[in-house]
Amino acid sequence: MKKSKIALLTLFTTVALSIALPITISATNEPSNVESTIKTKQNQVFLTQNNIILKTPDTKSKISEEEAINLALKYCDALKPDPSNIAVEYQLMTYSNFHEFSEAAKSKNQKLKEEGYLNNTPVYIVTLKGLNFPSMGGRAQGSKIQHIILHEKNVIIDADTGEILFT
Repeated sequence: MKKSKIALLTLFTTVALSIALPITISATNEPSNVESTIKTKQNQVFLTQNNIILKTPDTKSKISEEEAINLALKYCDALKPDPSNIAVEYQLMTYSNFHEFSEAAKSKNQKLKEEGYLNNTPVYIVTLKGLNFPSMGGRAQGSKIQHIILHEKNVIIDADTGEILFT
């Protein structure tokens, strides 16, 4: 009798968790908040750990990929990104843990203003690779090398308004 209660409790817990958690298993059996059919080069472990969900959009963006790249380059001008090392993804992003958006971003996106977070928001993820942003502290005493603290940066841009949402 005890074994059947344990089995029933285990089954109930498994079903409850599978309904409550929006996580799928990727081909490598790693937990992921990214749909198994979505194509992304973003770090799926990072996305899952930060509860960021990506989905494939079924509508066309209002700004072009080229516009998104130019906005990201302008925003990160001080980092001197190498334009040959840029990757762009158009995704729907849900990120309920982040609420610090600019007034300009909220005023141009009514859904963002009302909900306060990204909820299936069409975005461009512009990844600038090959950055060489040195540590502001300079070289350590006796060191011959300057430490580089930033090699890659993602700029998230609202694909409908062209506003930078976060980096």
